[in-house]
Amino acid sequence: MPIVNNQKPWFKVKTYGLGAYPVSWQGWLCLLVFIVIYVVGVIWLLNLDHVRFWDGLVVVAIFALSLGTLIWIAWKKSDQPWGWRWQRKK
Repeated sequence: MPIVNNQKPWFKVKTYGLGAYPVSWQGWLCLLVFIVIYVVGVIWLLNLDHVRFWDGLVVVAIFALSLGTLIWIAWKKSDQPWGWRWQRKK
């Protein structure tokens, strides 16, 4: 589902493959927030004396939720509908 109402897209769909990459400050901010969440989770796990199963499960759940949110935002704020692309359309 592409952006409507002539809003500037946050992400641009890839020429080859599936997905999108950031093209505005909002898109880059979304990507930065995801990276910060990931790094903080890894640092937290590395600083624990004993990593328990539940600690790892919580971090993996947070990673999955943040990745899903990033993908959903990129999908909603892309310039074109998502789909597998073999090459640029002429």
